[in-house]
Amino acid sequence: MTSFEKLSHTTNKPTRLLHKVVMFVVTAGAVALGYLWWRTRDLRKQMREHPAGNVVIEGEVIEGEVIREVDFRDVGKR
Repeated sequence: MTSFEKLSHTTNKPTRLLHKVVMFVVTAGAVALGYLWWRTRDLRKQMREHPAGNVVIEGEVIEGEVIREVDFRDVGKR
């Protein structure tokens, strides 16, 4: 038997269930990533045209303090 005959030799074994599941997951993942890439193309274009480093925002400066309402019934429980 030549090497070409070995390559063209097919077996009639049924495909295993695990092989089918793996191929389905890989195919579904590729389709999902392709769809996500397609749906975000406008957003990626806007991000390329207007990078965040060039934007200067003026206005209120938030220093990280939190203002909250205190229920006086809860003050004595600490």
